[in-house]
Amino acid sequence: MAKLLIALLAVATAYNPIRPGRTATKLHAATLEREAKVAEAVDAEVDKLVVTPAIEKAVTELVDEECDVIEPEPECLDEEKKEETKGLLRRLMRSSVSGPTGKSATAADIIDGEMLEKGWEKRGGRGSLRRNLEVWKALARCAFKVLKARKGSSEDKTAAATFARDRLLTLGPTFVKLGQVLSTRTDVLPAEYIDVLKSLQDDVPAFSGERAASIVAKELGVSSVDEVFSDFSKEPIAAASLGQVHLGTLKKNGQKVAVKVQRAGLRELFATDLKNLRKLCELLDSVDPKSDGADRSYIDVFDESEKLLYEEIDYLNEAKNADRFREQFKDDPQVRVPEMIYEYVICVPIATPSTPAAPRRRRGGGADLLPARHRRDIPRPRAHSVTTHRYSTPKVLTMEFIESFKLTDIARVEKEGLDRKDLAKRVADTFLYQIVDTAYFHCDPHPGNLAVDTSGNLVYYDFGMMDELSPNVKAGFKEFCFALFEGGPMIDDIQLGVKAKQLVDAVETAGVLAKGADRLSSEQLARYFIRAFKDKQLGKDRSDGPGIKSTLGTELQSLTESQVFRFPSTFTFIFRAIASIDGIGKGLDEDYDLGEFAQPFVTKLIDKVKYGGDNSKKSLAVFGKATGLNAEDVNTALTQPRKIAYLEETMRSIEQGQLKIRVRSLENEMALTRLGTQSSGMTNLLLSSLVLNVASVAKLARIPQLGLFGVAGLLGFSGLSSLLKLSALDKKAAKYTSKEFNS
Repeated sequence: MAKLLIALLAVATAYNPIRPGRTATKLHAATLEREAKVAEAVDAEVDKLVVTPAIEKAVTELVDEECDVIEPEPECLDEEKKEETKGLLRRLMRSSVSGPTGKSATAADIIDGEMLEKGWEKRGGRGSLRRNLEVWKALARCAFKVLKARKGSSEDKTAAATFARDRLLTLGPTFVKLGQVLSTRTDVLPAEYIDVLKSLQDDVPAFSGERAASIVAKELGVSSVDEVFSDFSKEPIAAASLGQVHLGTLKKNGQKVAVKVQRAGLRELFATDLKNLRKLCELLDSVDPKSDGADRSYIDVFDESEKLLYEEIDYLNEAKNADRFREQFKDDPQVRVPEMIYEYVICVPIATPSTPAAPRRRRGGGADLLPARHRRDIPRPRAHSVTTHRYSTPKVLTMEFIESFKLTDIARVEKEGLDRKDLAKRVADTFLYQIVDTAYFHCDPHPGNLAVDTSGNLVYYDFGMMDELSPNVKAGFKEFCFALFEGGPMIDDIQLGVKAKQLVDAVETAGVLAKGADRLSSEQLARYFIRAFKDKQLGKDRSDGPGIKSTLGTELQSLTESQVFRFPSTFTFIFRAIASIDGIGKGLDEDYDLGEFAQPFVTKLIDKVKYGGDNSKKSLAVFGKATGLNAEDVNTALTQPRKIAYLEETMRSIEQGQLKIRVRSLENEMALTRLGTQSSGMTNLLLSSLVLNVASVAKLARIPQLGLFGVAGLLGFSGLSSLLKLSALDKKAAKYTSKEFNS
């Protein structure tokens, strides 16, 4: 979901309605004007053929979907109002993806938390069509503000960012969540937008304690929270886009707990908002030229985000995620995860009547009935009534309260005497462990969700948004790390070639590189990437050296044009998590470098995979490699004479002319075949046209004229047949040119 609004704002920040031209000293003004007209004509044609049909399709599907129900909204019953709604949606969608026009939008109102909550609840109860118009109108106004501030001062950008943040707050939790994602994308948005949107991480206005207590009581099935909690705080200790947290004390055992309460009406808002965001993704997929070589899919990112968002509003699912995450770090005493409290059981004894004592028997077998005053009643086993009470539901989550503070509170970190560099390293290590080793990771480790206690233990919160790498991505990502980090910063050319092949295999396994991609160009790119990374580890400055475009110009252009790269949607959340972790780490340690921390971590993981964590095996392997006393080197030494003899024999065959080398370029052969077929078809069509003109214009007898018409028809048929063969050739070529990604 990050890509949705990111793309919208990124387009807006980069949008320039006037194409840059060369200076008038080099080109005449008339030439510049002519180029501008051509550019305008091209833009108009693109808009006509691509943008307009995509918008029309999105509008029609959106309106028809909302109207094709048993009880449609009033706007659906009146054709005139329906068309008016469609027209408004067209204008708003165009403004959102192409740059809006019109008057400046007014400033957003600043409203307190309770009013904001009521507004969200009201919006959730509105008709879908009205909500659609509200969403697209807000997106268009945000795009206009961002466009207007694009070339302005820093204050102008801050004002535009503030406007966008307030619009997101007004629209509701779905868009607040998107704002949180945007606030971590320093690679896309300017610093002014990042600084303002960061406030959405943990400064979302809270709703009242009375409303929270009412929600908790209703969810737990009691008339008042006093039946469950001996104390329940009116003021929340934290507020977020989807809920807020209150302190409480369990009446049963006096345990201090944190109670997470979900905002009202989230599912209803999501149902409508996500439809609009899906349409925005479809529009972006339609108009994105993918000129950077990435075969991205906004819809895939949306689907992954939608799944995680619905999982995030199920607090019982979050509790299970927390239990799994705690189990993942069970061997690390310096990582704490709150215990989830699900339910408690009350057993109440049930009173039952007593059973009279049995008569005592004599030794001879006869019964001796005791007088009533000597008989004792024998009590039956006592029955109990078992009642189960819930502490947690899909909308209320009760958990252990852990006293902690933010890692970004540097003054408190120093006051507690904690080692900032050690904290930064452990933050990096816990993140790398999640991504590289277990593949189950926290998607949202911002400062509000990753804290520290007074003993220096890391404390993780909020497990609603967790994700797991698929098996192929996990295997590919781990192999990618091995190729990049194994051997340390020193590497020779032979090893560089081996690691480049390993890295290309890894990204293909992960589904980042298409299976049919040019291996030679991909491996050359991998060599450049690995060498640059190793040089950075050694502290070498490459700024004065040749850049990637001058070093790999042809190969890079080939890979870019064929669009063989595509990042799996899961990577969106990895990048987001990296941005959050990087911000925390650099706040603790100005020399923080995630890549530097990754080297010893991955080296340790490689040792674990190769040698099972046995240092003696590792030492033996290193000794054997250094001295050549290992199976691979011994085998190479023994087979070397035969290999040299084979090479000598091959070279003599070449000298004597007994061996000839032929090189085939299948791509060129197929291109020449296609070009020949196309040329033949066009030639026949031109000849057909010429003969047809002669037959029509020349004054000939009827029989010769009919003959010429026949020849023209045959030539035309032959030309059309040749052109039809082009389609068959293209289909044949497509079979051998795969752009399928591993999944």
